[in-house]
Amino acid sequence: MHHTVCTKSFSTKGGSTSNLRRHLKSSHPTVLLAQVRTETEDDSPAAAGAVSTTSTSSAGPSTALAGMLTTSTTSSTPEAPTTIQGPVRPRRSQQQTSMSSFVTRPMDPLRQSKLDEALVRMIACDFQPFSIVEDKGFKEYSHLLDPSYSLPSRKTLSKTVMPRLYDKLRGDIMDKIKSASAVCLTTNCWTSLTLTSVTNEWGVGDKIVACVTDNASNIVSALKDHLHWDHIPCFAHMLNLIVKAALKEVQAILQTVKTIVEYFHRSTVASDKLKATQKQMGQETLRLKQDVATRWNSTYYMLKRFSEIKDPIISTLALTNASLPTLSPENGKFPEKFWTLLSHLRRSPLKFVTASKVILMTRGFQRIVTRYQRNPSSSVPVKKIVDSLMLEMTKRFGKVEHIEKLADDTCLDPRFKKQAFVNQQAAEETVKRVTAAAAAINPAQSEEENTSDPGATATSLRPSASTSKTSDAMMEMRAYLAEPLLSRTSDPLAWWRSCSPVYTLSEVMKARLCIVATSVPSERIFSKTGQIISERRLSPSKVRELVFF
Repeated sequence: MHHTVCTKSFSTKGGSTSNLRRHLKSSHPTVLLAQVRTETEDDSPAAAGAVSTTSTSSAGPSTALAGMLTTSTTSSTPEAPTTIQGPVRPRRSQQQTSMSSFVTRPMDPLRQSKLDEALVRMIACDFQPFSIVEDKGFKEYSHLLDPSYSLPSRKTLSKTVMPRLYDKLRGDIMDKIKSASAVCLTTNCWTSLTLTSVTNEWGVGDKIVACVTDNASNIVSALKDHLHWDHIPCFAHMLNLIVKAALKEVQAILQTVKTIVEYFHRSTVASDKLKATQKQMGQETLRLKQDVATRWNSTYYMLKRFSEIKDPIISTLALTNASLPTLSPENGKFPEKFWTLLSHLRRSPLKFVTASKVILMTRGFQRIVTRYQRNPSSSVPVKKIVDSLMLEMTKRFGKVEHIEKLADDTCLDPRFKKQAFVNQQAAEETVKRVTAAAAAINPAQSEEENTSDPGATATSLRPSASTSKTSDAMMEMRAYLAEPLLSRTSDPLAWWRSCSPVYTLSEVMKARLCIVATSVPSERIFSKTGQIISERRLSPSKVRELVFF
């Protein structure tokens, strides 16, 4: 093989051009560079894919060498030299970075609007002040996330973005309420607009089927005597009253536990020793929890944590020589036994649960307490508290199956139907009541439409029409009750949506399964409002908009 630049010869045994490439790099670097630049500029598809060869080698020389090589084959018959060209591989040109690449492009207005609204949601949900956008750290954090995002001012957020988002969300909810045929309210005493003003504003005055509140006499009287709404007692409040009454039976033991917990919260030295003791015993480092008088579940958490680290507590108290009341061996087992009992009550859902579960849960709680009562190994403190729980449950939940709306709810829940009732008379009365409600709206054709006597009077046909509607409703109720029960984890509303073309009962269901079991969600809103007002000096209109999120 001859080099066309300096006419030197190189061996190409086996089709290798390594010797020639090394010669080019060492002796003719400028020639190779010029060839590479030519290849870069020539980026046409034809040039990139051109191949002209008579070689039988599987891999040809590179393009940089192709134009510099001529190959002669020695044989008995001399042949003209053949030029070999390999496929041209385009190389990426290295362009100089322009100034525009360093300039931050403005954000798309639609994305800017979405980020502004997300910022307002964060401020409302996390109780943040509007002035957070003026904080240096938040500005740096926002810029690092997206340099193109321009933080709005606090004035823009409060006067433009939040009202716009509030109107949008409010409109969406108004549309849903307009399409609803029945509405259940939950409320609490609050020094704001009257209930009638609120219901008129939202257009639900004629759709209210029940109102769920606590058992405070003033609000119960207002609902029944002035507003004439059906009142449903809040299940969570009743449960709270039952447990608080039972706790009085073991107040001395609870006070001893509370005194020990308060000691560790007050004393840093004792708290540090408790942590060290837990580590020495190979346990997870846990802090004791204090209870709150108004919430029984806080007592549950206090006793649970006390039981979990009881041994480290005893060891630490022995080291500190603190003059604290102690628990007797019998009473020392009480916290663990008691929080185990309370755990069954704590599992009751307290947020957006339908009222159809109330009867079932109360009966379940009573069975659990009865089991503890019959346990001969229960200690004296445990027996005292389970007896008190049973007494309070009987007092407050004894007639729960006779609360019409709760009973109707349970019957129309395809997971429970009549199976949730203990009192069979209450179950039969509920079936009759729901059947009558279905007959009142049953679109079945009356005999008046099917009679062959066009001269029959309307008066003579009314009993037949009424009988037809009632019989159709009774047949429909029997068919519904004969359906297999859904699993406890199934969605009853999804079942009714799929079966609504079959059952007219679905219209009755809409006015029942919308009822919730507790008023806790509304009270959380009031707590949120109070927190917003107490922490920030805001106008009523701003509070109204913030609470809405």
